[in-house]
Amino acid sequence: MNQPNSIEASLRVVATFFDKFGAPVEGHAREDLTREQRSQIERLAAGDLSDEERETIVPLLIRNEAAIELLAATVPGDR
Repeated sequence: MNQPNSIEASLRVVATFFDKFGAPVEGHAREDLTREQRSQIERLAAGDLSDEERETIVPLLIRNEAAIELLAATVPGDR
C-alpha cells in the first residue's frame, strides 16, 4: 500500500467518524459561566426562556460541563 494513500484513507476514516459522532466526541470544557449565562440556565430550568433564548443556550450546554452541572442542580424535581 502506498504511504500517501494510506494516510489519506486514515484521514477519511477519521473525518467520517467526526462527521457522524462529532458532538459527543468533542468533549466538554469547564469554563466559568458569566452572570448572564447562569441566569439563562436558571430560567431554562424554570421553563422561563423563549424559544430564541433556548436556541442560544443549547450550544453552551453541549460544550461546557459547568453549564450542564448548573442545569442539573437547578432543575426542579424529585432527587
